[in-house]
Amino acid sequence: EKGRVILKAYFDAYKDEFIKPLFTEKFFGYSNGRIYLDDIALNGKVDRIDLIDPKTKSIRVVDYKTGKPKSRNEIEGKTKYSTGAYKRQLAFYKLLADLDRTFNFTVVEAQLDFVEPEKNGGFVRHSFSISDEEILELKSLIKEVMAKIRSLEFPRTTDYKACTNCEYKAHCWPEGLPVGNQLELEV
Repeated sequence: EKGRVILKAYFDAYKDEFIKPLFTEKFFGYSNGRIYLDDIALNGKVDRIDLIDPKTKSIRVVDYKTGKPKSRNEIEGKTKYSTGAYKRQLAFYKLLADLDRTFNFTVVEAQLDFVEPEKNGGFVRHSFSISDEEILELKSLIKEVMAKIRSLEFPRTTDYKACTNCEYKAHCWPEGLPVGNQLELEV
């Protein structure tokens, strides 16, 4: 019921702005269209892609988000508790499109579209251009993380709250979760 109410309000807010998308649920890196960053296979699915300019083949990638709308600073990782993961996700979509040799379009805009309204009833969309520097940073991060995975380097978190309900807790903490300087034997 909540979904019906939210989607009706969303539709009513944007009904005059809807355009036919170029793609919905566009898969990158699956089956015959494998995508690689060096020897690292990448794949992903973009919620929606809009054609901005047919002459230049420029496009906008759109990712829909549920939950409380985020500010631009939260999205970009510029607040105390944000990591920039939402912006990185948009950069990842651009990277996928750039690396896919069968995809003949250029991402010039990336947008997060929050489908749940703010307290005042308004809806939030944030659009970004993804810089070459952001793509280089993302490539470096992907290579760094993959190198750690391949060398079986999985450091334990220090945020033990994240471990409390984790299904892999017994693998990381066979003696129990640390509590202060003691071990809690609840595994």
